Amino acid sequence: MNMQQLLQNIIDSIDDLVFVKDRNFKYIACNQAFCDFVGKEYNQVVGAFDEDLFPDPKVVQWFREWDTKLFNQDAAQQTEEWCTLPDGSKVLFDTVKYPFKNEQGQTTALVGISRDITEKKRCLEKIEQLNQKLLYTSNHDVVTKIHNRRYFNETFEVSFMDAMISQTQVGVLLVDIDYFKQYNDRYGHLSGDDCLLRIAQTLVEVFSEHENIVARFGGDEFIVALNQVTEVDLEALAEKCHSALKDLKLSNSASLISDYITLTIGAYTAIPDSCDTVFSFIESADKALYQAKKLGRNQSVVYAGVHKTSGERLIKLLSN
Repeated sequence: MNMQQLLQNIIDSIDDLVFVKDRNFKYIACNQAFCDFVGKEYNQVVGAFDEDLFPDPKVVQWFREWDTKLFNQDAAQQTEEWCTLPDGSKVLFDTVKYPFKNEQGQTTALVGISRDITEKKRCLEKIEQLNQKLLYTSNHDVVTKIHNRRYFNETFEVSFMDAMISQTQVGVLLVDIDYFKQYNDRYGHLSGDDCLLRIAQTLVEVFSEHENIVARFGGDEFIVALNQVTEVDLEALAEKCHSALKDLKLSNSASLISDYITLTIGAYTAIPDSCDTVFSFIESADKALYQAKKLGRNQSVVYAGVHKTSGERLIKLLSN
């Protein structure tokens, strides 16, 4: 067996498509995989042009433009391309074309190697879909479809630091559903889940015009973070929450204060400084929530952080 036959046997054993074209774009060599792909015998491929092997003129034009680019730039070219098999099925190839030089260093031909990556591409797409689904699941609450506490903590930390640097005002609201445990006991957990979903959607709508993070904080409690919000804005938004929920008219005969589902809201707003933390803002909102519950529920209490000349922060009750 001579060397040329040995080389031919080697490339014929490769599953990838291997082909060689001269500067006139004529095929001067290929392997068996390429012959099988175009549905031709070896002697039918050698001496042929793309238009003799591929029926789609757009494919032929694409090959010609790509081959011309290789010869003009005298550099390897790589791309992914969809091709149609003789049976009509589609295959995605990762193709690399290399310039072939003679002993004088002149490019006299191109060598192409095409690898079928159809299944690999499909697997990668499935993995990406699963990753996106996993990311969504890790950041969203299953019942309410809004962001969860984990997402809130991570995202609010970033916006909080931005507000500290830019010295802009930040607001945090804790929204609690009044007598929700009793609601679940009376109407069942499926109705409870539907109630949570509808309230979550309402909160998202209420705060949609502001830069916000709305999340389920746990159980019957939601949390909202707002950037560049004034005390007046916060009071108005809290009142808007009460009004929007009242319009829903979600019955709750288990409530001790109303025939319908109601909310109690605690809020805190301030321009954060170096002594503040995300936790301290949430804690202040929680204290306001406690105060609102103490006053009888179905209402909101807003606290604001103000500074004395010494720099010490005080908490001021804005509304009740």
